[in-house]
Amino acid sequence: MNDITKLTAEYQERGFCVLKQAVSHRTLVAADIAIKSFAADHMLTWRKNLDPDGLMRRVTNMHLMSTAICDLVFNSSAIDVADEVFGARAAIYTSLFFEGGSQQPIHRDAPYFHTNPVNSFVGCWVALEDADDTNGALEVVVGGHRIGDADLIVACNNLGREKNKTHQQEALLWEKYQKGISEEALRRALEHRVINVERGDVIIWHPLLPHGGSTPTQVGKSRRSLVFHLTPEGVPVGSLFHFFDRAQPMPRRASWGYRKHNGRSVAEVGNSVQFAHRGDGTRDEITIRR
Repeated sequence: MNDITKLTAEYQERGFCVLKQAVSHRTLVAADIAIKSFAADHMLTWRKNLDPDGLMRRVTNMHLMSTAICDLVFNSSAIDVADEVFGARAAIYTSLFFEGGSQQPIHRDAPYFHTNPVNSFVGCWVALEDADDTNGALEVVVGGHRIGDADLIVACNNLGREKNKTHQQEALLWEKYQKGISEEALRRALEHRVINVERGDVIIWHPLLPHGGSTPTQVGKSRRSLVFHLTPEGVPVGSLFHFFDRAQPMPRRASWGYRKHNGRSVAEVGNSVQFAHRGDGTRDEITIRR
């Protein structure tokens, strides 16, 4: 049994906490079956989106297709930690499924999950397989959530006013901000730590914690995981441009509805499950039939 109070204190101090064996074997097996069933039902699309090693790169919001996937959070102590962090009941906002290591550069999630109130969000990474240096475990900058960014946000927003709010400008703002945070973490000599975990473990991190996916030493080895993005029910989430331009008004209440599962809330923020973008900016989507 995980000590919720202790884990929450670790989250506040280090910017993350690790919940050992937070998900039961039964819940993991049910989620495995749901994922395999989804892949089988949409085999042509699934196969088309595999990487050169035969692994699924990324699927967004697969949890909308299956309550068994939602249970990875709702039937674990992760939801209790999120409740404690928020001081309110946590809900699932969105999710990402990975079959291999993400190998994402170190970054903060906050620009793409700008909430009102700010930082009312946590990342929740569920290990569906053991993760270590061989298959690319999660890497974090310990204490990096304490790096102030007010001046950097102003500098980026000034840059953002120079052009229209295009995808190209969005990428430029993202790159400038993340580079600034990484440089400050380096200046402070903050520890970069790779977190090895076992199947059923969960990592929860602060929206301002710099993190990424480490490079695996064994090419093509799978590292199945699901990342959930949690907010308190009803909290609105704005765009990257809301994050950089704080003068833009944010609603007080989420514009989307919620569906209930075992007394918990799942945001209905879309009507499709989406695969990773291709080089031309397009991607495959599977419409949800309710």
